[in-house]
Amino acid sequence: MRRMRTGGAIVTGWIIYFLSHFVPRSKRIWVFAGWHKNAERQIFSDNSKYLFLHVANTRNDVRAVWIGSDDKIVDILRTSGYESYSVHSLWGAFYSLRAGYTIIDALMQTEHWRYCGRSHVIQLWHADGLKTLHLGSTWSPKKYKEIIFSPGLFKKLHFCIASSPYIAEHFIGPSFEVPRQQIRITGLPRYDAFFEKIRGADIDLHTELKTKLDAVQASHPAKIIFYAPTFRRGRAASAQLDHLRLDEMNTFLVRNNFFLFVSLHPKFSASQWLQKNLSNLFFINPDFDKYPLLPRFDVVITDYSSMCLEFLLLDKPSIFYVYDFDEYRKAPGIPEEFWNLVPGPRVRTFEELLHALVAPDILAEERGRVRDILFTFEKGQSAELVTQSLLQEISGR
Repeated sequence: MRRMRTGGAIVTGWIIYFLSHFVPRSKRIWVFAGWHKNAERQIFSDNSKYLFLHVANTRNDVRAVWIGSDDKIVDILRTSGYESYSVHSLWGAFYSLRAGYTIIDALMQTEHWRYCGRSHVIQLWHADGLKTLHLGSTWSPKKYKEIIFSPGLFKKLHFCIASSPYIAEHFIGPSFEVPRQQIRITGLPRYDAFFEKIRGADIDLHTELKTKLDAVQASHPAKIIFYAPTFRRGRAASAQLDHLRLDEMNTFLVRNNFFLFVSLHPKFSASQWLQKNLSNLFFINPDFDKYPLLPRFDVVITDYSSMCLEFLLLDKPSIFYVYDFDEYRKAPGIPEEFWNLVPGPRVRTFEELLHALVAPDILAEERGRVRDILFTFEKGQSAELVTQSLLQEISGR
C-alpha cells in the first residue's frame, strides 16, 4: 500500500510538472522556500528568510510569497503581516505555478519542484562552504532512479550567488556545476543580520540562546565561545562530542571565566544533552535562527564548517578542532587551497584546543587580508544586491 501511494505521488508530481510549463508566469511574483525543520514544523531561517524579508519589507513592485511546508509556519508569518501559503494548499499551488522566480537555499524538494516548470530557480544555498559538494544536475553516475524519485535535485538553476569571485570559482561553480556567468557576486542575505536591524528577523529567532547570552554577558565573562562542529555522515550525535571531554572542558572554562555554547549540526538533535548540568557549558537546540546573535560571541571552535567564514566576516577568530583531519579529508574531502587560506590554528588534541583558547589573537591582520579575498561586500546589503540582480533582469538591463 505504501509503495502504491509513493508511486502515485511520483506519477502525479511528474504530470503536474509537465503541465506547469504551460502556466503563464509573472516575473513580479517571487516565491520563497526554506529547508530548516524541527520535529514540529518548518523553521523560518537562513538565506531565503532574509531575502524574503527584504523584498517583502522594501518592494511594492514585487509580490513576495513564502511557500511553507506546513500550516504552522504559514500562520506565524501571516500573523506577522507577511504573505504565506502552504505548498499543499490551493493558493500555495497557484502562486508556485504563477511565480516567475522560485527562490531556494537548499536542494529543491519534490513538493516545490512539481510546480516550477518555466519558473527561474534561484539557488541561494545556505553556506559559502569549505567543501566541494557536487550538487549539480550532472551527477556521476547519474541514476535513473534518482531522477525519477528526486527530480528536484536535477532542476536546472537560473543562477546562484556567492560572496566573492574566489568562492564562485572554488565552491559554488564546482558544487552546482554552473558556469561563472550564472553566479552573482552578492554575499549571502543572512549576513545582513550582522550589520543591520531587519524587520521580521525576530521571527523564529533562537530566543533560548538569546536569554542565555543575556545572562552570561551580565556576569562580565572574559570570553564567550561558540562550538559548531560540521555534519559527519554515519555518526551518532554523541560521537560529535567524544573529543570535547565535557567535564574537563567545564573546569577549564570556570578557571578562565569563559563560557561555551555548543550547537550540533541541525541534522542531529541536541535534546539528550540539554539537561546536562554544567555551569559554564551550554547545549543549544540547533533548530532556530541564531544568525542575528553570532556577533555576540568572541570566538568560534569549528572543524570543517563554513561557520568560520561567518566569524571571518565579523573579524572574530576561529579555532579549527580537526581531530579526524586525515580521515575527513578523504571523504567528503576538503579543497586544499581553500583550507589553507582560511586563518586560524588547526588543533588535533584536546590539550591543543585548550591552549589555543587562552593564546593571544595574533591573526587580525591575516583575517583582514583573507576577508578581502572571500568577501567582496563586507558590510551587509547582500539581500538588496540579489534583489537588484533580479530586477535588472526584469527591466532588461
